[in-house]
Amino acid sequence: MNILAITKHFINKFKVAFEGLFFGLFHDSSIQIQFGLAVLVVVLIVILPLSIIEIAMLLLLIGVVLALEYINTSIEWICDALIPQENTDVKRIKDLASAAVLWMSILAAIIAFLILYPPIKEILL
Repeated sequence: MNILAITKHFINKFKVAFEGLFFGLFHDSSIQIQFGLAVLVVVLIVILPLSIIEIAMLLLLIGVVLALEYINTSIEWICDALIPQENTDVKRIKDLASAAVLWMSILAAIIAFLILYPPIKEILL
């Protein structure tokens, strides 16, 4: 395989990934909500005096929650494509995938509150 073919293959992998990224952003309400919350946190990161560790932790949490939301959406689409009729096993699979997002979102919200509350309180008082 020559360097041009390798480069085209590499670029195509990014193209496909970005297509998935934008498809999720424009076609899935759960991803849109999580993305909106992520933007809010990024604005607070820019505005508030946070340490590099706090910034890294918040960005990591954003990444994990969004990644889980994309995985959850993918699982839901796969289930619906393979078994379009109501099915208790499919419901359980989808419920479990959603629970993973919920669990991580709650944890992320608690950690974000612990990091962001003190500087917000400092500014407001």
